[in-house]
Amino acid sequence: MKTFNTLIAVTTFALSVSAFALPSQQQDRFFTQASDYQQPVAADGADRTSGGQTLAADGADRTPGGQTLAADGADRTPGGQTLAADGADRTPGGQTLAADGADRTPGGQTLAADGADRTPGGQTLAADGADRTPGGQTLAADGADRTPGGQTLAADGSDRTMTRRLA
Repeated sequence: MKTFNTLIAVTTFALSVSAFALPSQQQDRFFTQASDYQQPVAADGADRTSGGQTLAADGADRTPGGQTLAADGADRTPGGQTLAADGADRTPGGQTLAADGADRTPGGQTLAADGADRTPGGQTLAADGADRTPGGQTLAADGADRTPGGQTLAADGSDRTMTRRLA
């Protein structure tokens, strides 16, 4: 029984020593040391970059070269040219164009959006080219009323022939 009492006493002593032990000399690494330098950063990292540059959340306010750009980059090009968002107002050569390029051609000719009002030679044509031919002859839209020789034909050509009517 004496052995049993000794065993319980040793076990109780060992447990009490570990429960009331002195704190460890090692520092806990849960917190940063005061000697570590940290740059001020917003929660999403947008206010300051590692180099200390100030940027908007989407990075659009300033580029690395210091150029000012709109969020989509359309207001200024790297060469300083002013462009509309779709690039239609000014071309690199300074020509003024409509959004679809129909108002002015590079040679300065005036064309309708589909190119039908004026041809490069200055001839006037209807949108389908039926009102006037290059030689100035007047034809109906399907070309059936008059032939180049002046003969009168019906739309299918059956009313008249060159020499005589066939039965």
